[in-house]
Amino acid sequence: MLDGDTIDVLYEEQVQRVRLQGIDSPEWDQPFGQQATTHLSGLIQGREVSIFYESHDSYGRLLGKIFVDGYDINLRMIKDGFAWWYRYYRDQLSLEDQILYGRAETYSRSLKLGLWKSENPINPYEWRKLKKTF
Repeated sequence: MLDGDTIDVLYEEQVQRVRLQGIDSPEWDQPFGQQATTHLSGLIQGREVSIFYESHDSYGRLLGKIFVDGYDINLRMIKDGFAWWYRYYRDQLSLEDQILYGRAETYSRSLKLGLWKSENPINPYEWRKLKKTF
């Protein structure tokens, strides 16, 4: 497990790095970063996953949706409060997923799940921009 939105999977005896499409979880050094990684690990570690992807990101990682037992793990990370819906790349998602992911984030925010327990959570996109300025 690399972090809360990037995993390595073994496929045909080769490791494939996969970036979970449509979500952005806290960075490792950010509040809830380690918890997001642990949560994702608990959802998929040692389990057979299905990956649906159409492209690679700028780092060469597969960009896709992860499923375990038919359940969208990307959506689950948002719903459980360990990731934001990654609006900056909304055009990479179907309209249906945009709606589902947006609703999941509203749900987890309203119940103050995971990172939403924090008084003022900073989304990882903004966190990375802040880190680059130092």
